[in-house]
Amino acid sequence: MSLLRGLPAGLLALALAGAAQADDTSRLAEIVARAEIAANSSDSTEHYLDGRPEAALAPLRALEEEGNWETAFVLGNMTWRMHPELSLRWHQQALAWSGGNAHSQLEMALQHMRHDRCTEASAAWDAVDAAGFLKGHLAALAAYCHFEQGDYPRAYALLEQSGGSRHGALERVL
Repeated sequence: MSLLRGLPAGLLALALAGAAQADDTSRLAEIVARAEIAANSSDSTEHYLDGRPEAALAPLRALEEEGNWETAFVLGNMTWRMHPELSLRWHQQALAWSGGNAHSQLEMALQHMRHDRCTEASAAWDAVDAAGFLKGHLAALAAYCHFEQGDYPRAYALLEQSGGSRHGALERVL
């Protein structure tokens, strides 16, 4: 079972924005604005409605820049529901191009959870935690993988770290 299949993209973006640094946030906001214009174009919508998702993706693919982790990161976030494999590829590129940036580690942790790969997700969650980004409900998500792997002490510690204030939100995700 995957915890994140029903998690709204906006919630993921808010989780990241809470952890982002000001410079990263402004750069990412600029890229998001360009990508939203591309994704919301009348041509893109028409292609989706006509059953041509690849044609609808063309405006987003046009934004791809070799080596630009922020763009790959944003594109991965924008496509995770409708194009999960493409989203995974963009997030993998963002991680590689960023040199292990904590934002990209966070997205890879979420990606691994979406694909029911808790071993890989736990390693990414540990990197997110080392960067100081593992707060609130994110710690509870990380706890899930440690629980699934039988690492109960770490799972319990992560639940404690989450503060328990958002467990109801996690139940709605399930």
